[in-house]
Formats: sequence, structure tokens, C-alpha cells
Amino acid sequence: MAELPETISRRELGKRAGRPLSDDDLDTLNALGIVFPTKQGKYQVAIAHLSVGVALLDLGMPLDAALAAQDIFTEHGRQVAAELTDLFRTKVWPAYKDGDSTPEQLREVVERFKPVTIAALVTAYESAVNETKRETVHRRTR
Repeated sequence: MAELPETISRRELGKRAGRPLSDDDLDTLNALGIVFPTKQGKYQVAIAHLSVGVALLDLGMPLDAALAAQDIFTEHGRQVAAELTDLFRTKVWPAYKDGDSTPEQLREVVERFKPVTIAALVTAYESAVNETKRETVHRRTR
């Protein structure tokens, strides 16, 4: 399961980032899903991803690219969620509802379905990225 974000001050965020972060930096990190401002003037931070996000900032990651990536993640994330919810409703739920499963077993299935599907999605994405890179290199070397 994903780590829970930590809520920290901007000063602490800069400390953990290893440098001060501008408003534009924070907007880019937000678009990348790493830093989220709270109503209390603090930030919820996916600490495990912060160093990767800061490295992208240091490499000049444009805000508009991060925002475009966020749009892609959102669009496809909703589509995957809708399809997996339909799969759960039509294939998983009936198998447990009509079987000899206890309510505890059904709760366990519901709780474990999300982390398993997220792990499978990450694995599928990593494989697709690797395949796309190989195909791109192959096309360029022809």
C-alpha cells in the first residue's frame, strides 16, 4: 500500500527537499502528485517521492508538462477505476456473494482488491514504458 502523506510546514518541506522551493516548484510538485497544500497553510507530502520530484525540478521539468501528465494520469486513472469497479461488480462480487464466504472474507477481498490492482497497474505501466523505450530505440537505430 502507498505510504500516507506527511503534513509538514513549508520550512520543513524545504529542509526535506534539500533546498528552498519556489511557488512554481510547489505547483510542479503538486501537478506531479507529490505535494498538496492544506487549508492550514501546511503541505501534505509523499515523502518517498519528494527526492525524485526535486530531481525533476533540478532538471528543468516544465510546469506545463507536469500539468499535462497530471491530466493523463487523471483521465486514464478514472477509466481504469471504472473498468475495475465494473469487473469487481460483475465477476468478483457474485462469486463471493453466491458462495460460502463469510462477511469477514468478503471484507478482506474488498480491502485487498485495491492494493493488488494498484500493484498490477504499476507493473503493467513499467512493462509498457520499457517496451516503448525498446521500440523507440529500435526505430531510431534502423
